[in-house]
Amino acid sequence: MSPPPLPRATYRVQLHADFGFDDAAVLAPYLADLGFSHLYVSPVMAARPGSTHGYDIVDHNRFNPELGGEAGFDRLVAALREQGLGLVLDIVPNHVGIGPDNAAWMDVLEWGPQSPHAADFDIDWQSSRRNLQGKVLLPVLGNAFGVELESGHIELRLDAAEGSISAWYHDSRLPISPMDYAPLLQDALASAQGEGTRRLANLVRDFDALREHPGSIAARRDTAASLREQLVELLADEPELIDAIGRGLRRVGGDVGDADRWQRLGELLDRQAYRPAFWRVSSDEINYRRFFDINDLAGLRVERAELFEAMHRLVLARVRSGDVQGLRVDHIDGLYDPRQYCERLAQACVAAPVPTWILLEKILAPHEELPGDWPVAGTTGYEALNLIGGLFVDPASERALTTIYRRISGERREFDAVLYESKKHIVQNNLASEMGVLANAVQTLSASQWRSRDFSYAAIRKALEELVARFPVYRSYLDPTHPLSMADRRHIEWAVGLARKHAGPVDTSVYDFIASILTGELAEPGTRYPAEPVRQAAMRFQQLSGPAMAKGLEDTSFYRYLRLLVHNEVGGDPRRYAVSPAAFHKANVQRQLQHPLAMLAASTHDTKRGEDARTRIACLSSVPRRWAQHLALWSRLNRRLLAKLDGEPAPDANHQYYLYQTLIGAWPADLDIDDAPALAALAARVEGAVIKAVREGKQRSSWTHPDADYEQAVGRFVHGMLAPGARNLFLADFQTFLRPLAWWGALTSLSQTLLRLTMPGVPDIYRGAEGWELSMVDPDNRRPVDYAALRAAAVDVAAIAGDPDAVAALLPHWADGRVKLHLIRSVLRLRREQPALFSEGLYQAVDISGDRPERVLAYQRRHGEHELLVVAPRLWPQWAPELPQSAEAASAALAGLTIDLAPGRYRDVIAGRSLDVGSAGPVSVAELLTYFPVGLLLRG
Repeated sequence: MSPPPLPRATYRVQLHADFGFDDAAVLAPYLADLGFSHLYVSPVMAARPGSTHGYDIVDHNRFNPELGGEAGFDRLVAALREQGLGLVLDIVPNHVGIGPDNAAWMDVLEWGPQSPHAADFDIDWQSSRRNLQGKVLLPVLGNAFGVELESGHIELRLDAAEGSISAWYHDSRLPISPMDYAPLLQDALASAQGEGTRRLANLVRDFDALREHPGSIAARRDTAASLREQLVELLADEPELIDAIGRGLRRVGGDVGDADRWQRLGELLDRQAYRPAFWRVSSDEINYRRFFDINDLAGLRVERAELFEAMHRLVLARVRSGDVQGLRVDHIDGLYDPRQYCERLAQACVAAPVPTWILLEKILAPHEELPGDWPVAGTTGYEALNLIGGLFVDPASERALTTIYRRISGERREFDAVLYESKKHIVQNNLASEMGVLANAVQTLSASQWRSRDFSYAAIRKALEELVARFPVYRSYLDPTHPLSMADRRHIEWAVGLARKHAGPVDTSVYDFIASILTGELAEPGTRYPAEPVRQAAMRFQQLSGPAMAKGLEDTSFYRYLRLLVHNEVGGDPRRYAVSPAAFHKANVQRQLQHPLAMLAASTHDTKRGEDARTRIACLSSVPRRWAQHLALWSRLNRRLLAKLDGEPAPDANHQYYLYQTLIGAWPADLDIDDAPALAALAARVEGAVIKAVREGKQRSSWTHPDADYEQAVGRFVHGMLAPGARNLFLADFQTFLRPLAWWGALTSLSQTLLRLTMPGVPDIYRGAEGWELSMVDPDNRRPVDYAALRAAAVDVAAIAGDPDAVAALLPHWADGRVKLHLIRSVLRLRREQPALFSEGLYQAVDISGDRPERVLAYQRRHGEHELLVVAPRLWPQWAPELPQSAEAASAALAGLTIDLAPGRYRDVIAGRSLDVGSAGPVSVAELLTYFPVGLLLRG
């Protein structure tokens, strides 16, 4: 069967060696039964061996053998097609994994700027540092170069099967240029004998002649390749030469502690097109663009048409063959020219059998919109995730919760100050080298004209750091073919205004000069500045501001400012405390007009916590007084577990605050506090999540400078607070506090799920999130999914479809997750039955009447003769009873609220009943939700 021409709903899986193509193929009947239209998979191209995520691709044109290779991919496509399902691929155009497994990168290290792949990587070959000109920095060493060299940790090895010589530092291969083979092979002649000696001597002569090769670079490379082949043949014929060459290579080194004998190896490495270095120097000196600050993920210049075509060859062939119907583009903001990339990709997909669904992983600020003229369906849905989530935060509690957080944590600053400090830290530390490259480019421009040549490098760099730190969005989008948008111009003006305001009584004209670069005005005719370098500098700034925001906001500020963790989500903003129903409706109307097929996500491989963990945390906003009382009690009960480091408690109050919220979100619904093994397993998971939070916050520890004492104190605290036994009074009180919160969180999750499945867009379910998704930050959210249990639950909910009483009976057993699975199955099967209603149906808000109508959100989707009513209660802790935990009790709390319905017969999609409305007028919301706490009614 062919998949539908447009996606209705996607199911995201994470592929790795333990869950490959064949494992995903097994899911096809299960997903089809639930109502999904497409499987959405993590990257499938060859990644580094053992990769658990696939984003460290080393070959864009080869299927990952650990997933099953090309044959496995074909089996997956066939299994999906048999069930009428399509396939969406996650592609990674921004970067590749570098190391011995990446042949192109190894070639660049071997040949430097002369490599045909040199232009594919974003390398600054003209570094301002003299010892990096014509070289690439390799921050792979665990200590200073001289220390590692003289300790014997770098050694030369021969690869007889390849005819190559490399320096090896543990698992890092550093290829030696063929121009340096002659003296290395010469050492073997002294101990070689027989016919092999003559042939080896000839090869030494020919390798030596490479330095003076009269031909082109390509001819020199061809000659070197031929000589290597001859060396391979010689070693196969005379295997005793392998040992002779090996002995010679070992003589290039020396004895540990004898510095003079390492001179030759050090000089050999200094002649290469790379500089091995201590990994800690990477932030200051690295001269290739990375994925954020990850040294072993190198940026690609996909803006080059040749590279675009080469690296997309395989994926586009599969799109054109009809095997793949959608593409999710990873990290679009990391590209030099995102618009150009989208246009090229869309054009390349024109020959596909059906229009290709192209989505961008792009994080939008609450006030920001995706450029409307990009030929894509939209984003992967982080803005929708936070829009929906904000509905369930009680707006009335902002002041109270802020006061509680400040009193307990001691953090008095507003989030703006925390964000600025975090971004400043990132550009001055993690991205210092990238900032230096940009500052050099700007200074070169300023020095080219008299009017600006007095701007010093220091002033330019400081100004750039300020502008990046104060930039209000991830990036702007100046490009060679389109003028800057008014929105982007406002973003630049905002950053410049703030920077000037906080600069003090100093000359701030440098900000105006940089602003004229960022807007492109400095490249206009008559300015006398070279247009292309101006544009390049602006676009380099754009490439840098995105990673600075990502690392400063998501990976630093979100682990420092912890008032309510539901805000600290990818795409979130703690400055937007809550979302009103009016704002929600307005955003959906806009979404329907601009990007009706954008993705709607709730949990992803990148979210900081699972969707259902967030709803529990959101419910804290409705019970601030109770929250404060229990926090005070827990602080006293767990004081005995604190360590003292330099006179300060460990973990500190802010991290304790993070820990309690994390535990509330992650606590398994069926966990018994007397279950010692389960508590120990939970403690290990929580410890990992909190240690990661501590390191990301970069205040008490960090990834680059971990504080073992503090982290051990955190671990002891976590395991102590979760230790079973009568002496642990915290556990009993925590369970008492959590019990109603978990119930309200489950109800909130059902509302959240219903909205995501019915609002304009294409809903995505993250693997396993058809049940409760209470995961913490990765790698916790990538744990194996129990699909056997989910399939059994799916059989159960299929059996009760159409039986309202059986549906109502799910809620008292909400902890087993079947209630959520039933909701998802019911709505997805309706989406399959009525695809146009969801893809094209008009969105319209519906009013609720009665006492406190804001407790319920409702809207309609209309298409042709069909009308769909969505009813989703919110802020459950304010009014829903703690017990009994039943649909009847939940609906009874809505007594007095009504909604106007047109006369006719309605199908209660979730409960599986019919509802007749005799005449137009108000209908009780409680009646609509008698059997289930959220409602979906179809008329026509």
